[in-house]
Amino acid sequence: MDGVANLLAGSTQPVAQIVSAYTLELGGTPVSSVIGHGFKTNPLNAAFANGVSGHCLDFELQGQPSSHGTSSILPGPLALAEAQGGASGKELIVAYALGWDVQQRIVAASHRAGANLRGPRGYVAVLFDDRFDWDGFLADAGTVFHFVDPGFHIKRYPAQVGMQPVLNVMSDLRDTYHLTQEEVATVEIELSRAPGHESRPHPTSGLDGKFSFEYCAIIPLVTNPVGIDSFSDATRFTPAVDEALTKVSLRHNPAIGRGANAIVTMKDGRVLKGECRDFRGSIRNPMTRDEHDVKYLDCAKRVLPPEDIDRVRDMVENLERLADIRQLIALLAPAPKVEERPA
Repeated sequence: MDGVANLLAGSTQPVAQIVSAYTLELGGTPVSSVIGHGFKTNPLNAAFANGVSGHCLDFELQGQPSSHGTSSILPGPLALAEAQGGASGKELIVAYALGWDVQQRIVAASHRAGANLRGPRGYVAVLFDDRFDWDGFLADAGTVFHFVDPGFHIKRYPAQVGMQPVLNVMSDLRDTYHLTQEEVATVEIELSRAPGHESRPHPTSGLDGKFSFEYCAIIPLVTNPVGIDSFSDATRFTPAVDEALTKVSLRHNPAIGRGANAIVTMKDGRVLKGECRDFRGSIRNPMTRDEHDVKYLDCAKRVLPPEDIDRVRDMVENLERLADIRQLIALLAPAPKVEERPA
């Protein structure tokens, strides 16, 4: 469900529009749908375009250790299933789960080796380096699946995973005390790790705000609820955001272990405190179905007509019983309307 939500909402973003136009120009046998853009191309190009849509909001599932599994795994099986005459929902689930497991094993084995998959030498050199932990990579393969153990994080907010505790604690304080940024004098955020390059007191865009502790500390005070539009350029460059950003300070406090604390000083002198050790949606603090449905609805409404939002949800929640995945794709990527010409 989370992957479908991200594919839909991501397809409306500027970068997805650019990639869609590029993919259309490339051509290709029209057998696999580019979701949200009303055309088909070959499986490779469709998987590429849909992968961009799935990742560009930074709103998708996060693996443990850290990885973006859905955008790199789901688009491929979707494209191939449509191109090759269909596949069942159960087959799609198996393909996705296996892909997730292989990716997580690669990430874990390279972390243990002290390597970096995104290093300058690329995947091949990393995979065949003597430091790669092949024993760890293969341990319990086929019996332990990383999608289940240790599981995954679901992001409640469309921002980098490290920002989730800050967004969580500030949203909780806002809701508990009915805060607005006009009433707040200062916001101090205590972080369990040094902020490093993610201290960005003057983010250059809404997208940059997804990686800014300062922006994520104040955006719950400016937009309620925090959602996709909270990280748009239109929101970033409002006077309210500019003013609120001047109120934030960061402090590294390793004693808190993990997550974030917030100390909000009000203009009337009150000092309000909150903490978030495990953000809502994390492995240790999972979302409820209703909470996740809020995310799905916010994403789906940007592309789907109202009558299809519930149909897609029901189809995905019962995916193992779906006979042909093309039924779902037809809803996610309807054929473009053909204009009727007068006789």
